[in-house]
Amino acid sequence: MRRGASVLLFVMVFLSACVPTPAVIIQQVPQTVIVTATIAPPTITPTLEPSPTPSATALPTSIETPHFNAVVAGDVLNLRSEPDVDSEAIGALEKGCELQVIGRTEGGDWLKVEFQGIEGWMTARYVELSVSLDTIPIVAEVPGPPSGTTPIPPEHGVSAEVLRVIDGDTIEVSINGETYKVRYLGIETPEIEHPEKPAEWMGPEAVAQNEELVDGRTVILEKDVLDTDEYGCLLRYVWVGDLMVNAELVRLGYAQVSVYPPHVKYPDLFLQLEREAKEAGRGLWKAPTATPEATHTVTPSPTISIPPLCPNPQARLTYPTQDAKLEGVVEIRGSADTDNFWYYKFEFRTEGGEWAFLERFDKPVTDGILGHWDTAALPEGWYDFRLVVVDNTGNYPQPCEVRVFVEH
Repeated sequence: MRRGASVLLFVMVFLSACVPTPAVIIQQVPQTVIVTATIAPPTITPTLEPSPTPSATALPTSIETPHFNAVVAGDVLNLRSEPDVDSEAIGALEKGCELQVIGRTEGGDWLKVEFQGIEGWMTARYVELSVSLDTIPIVAEVPGPPSGTTPIPPEHGVSAEVLRVIDGDTIEVSINGETYKVRYLGIETPEIEHPEKPAEWMGPEAVAQNEELVDGRTVILEKDVLDTDEYGCLLRYVWVGDLMVNAELVRLGYAQVSVYPPHVKYPDLFLQLEREAKEAGRGLWKAPTATPEATHTVTPSPTISIPPLCPNPQARLTYPTQDAKLEGVVEIRGSADTDNFWYYKFEFRTEGGEWAFLERFDKPVTDGILGHWDTAALPEGWYDFRLVVVDNTGNYPQPCEVRVFVEH
């Protein structure tokens, strides 16, 4: 009995050692002890935080900002495969594009540039360098034409040498030894009447700009429809390299658009450049400079009233009238119409000065409001004002002109 009790006690002790306690389970694994509570903690679903989005302007530190040493100064310049107007145009860059100039021709007329990983050649005339040209290495010679031939871009026309500039929109050229006068298509430059100059003498600023662009240069003459005008002048668009001189004179404000059928190849371009020149106040469109005056009241001198010079009833001003006194914004009234009407325009000038373009309209008006003239920015004094009505051949009858006094 005592022996049996001892055995029973041993078995009970052994079994109690194998039964887990209600509090903790200890599990033995090689080199690891895992302690697990019998009451599991509440389950928590983790919240995933979005990864922060890098700033749009952030750049890898390994990328360096490129160094630019030039900027495009012309409106649009072609990027070519070789330093030659005959070579392939591989792109076009607008005004303001920054470039890296990496080479040039010996004479410096062409620059090799890099733009967004693309290398090509551009005419140097309308590229502004921020470094000296001498610091740019010479990397190519300009290929010359074969003996006895002249490079002629097929899309532009024939090559010519400019002998002299006659006026703002007319030049004299030599083509294969023959001399011709060339009239620029699509534009007209202002004329200044001067008793000591011939009638063909044109606005000096337009003449000077035309000389700067073409005098002594080789140009390309591009034909439109008609070959010559009634005076025998060649009618052409004139190119220097990739630059059309007609358009450049309009862009700079030294010429205004004068497109008429059948020569209507570039009207949209010319009108866009004219709008830009007007908005920027360049050339013809710049505001008159006020002349300092003594601080006293200006009284108009007594004059004999002369009827306005309006011989054509279809180009007639009913206001302002001759010797009218104008102040602030003036409503212009009258009629502007003609057979084959194209447009009408307003011009003004100081007494004896140069006519300045004011505004243009493309719809005819009969006995109505023609437009408005803001005289607030003009110095007080006498001005000539005129209405010009133009037909679709570019001709116009004698303008209606009045003299007015601007007062403040």
